[in-house]
Amino acid sequence: MAKAQTFADKVAKAKSQKSAVCPECGEVFIYMKVVEPVASASGSYRFQRKMEKHCKCKNT
Repeated sequence: MAKAQTFADKVAKAKSQKSAVCPECGEVFIYMKVVEPVASASGSYRFQRKMEKHCKCKNT
């Protein structure tokens, strides 16, 4: 049976990995998937997906 992973374990693992750090607040960036509708040449819409990094100090 697998060991249950707590939220504290997940946070500790995220901090131990090498991640980009915000120069203003010093927190690790959070990656979010941004979905934008884009008009195609035929007139229909497609969804463009991209991963962007955001910081806690910019989200508030």
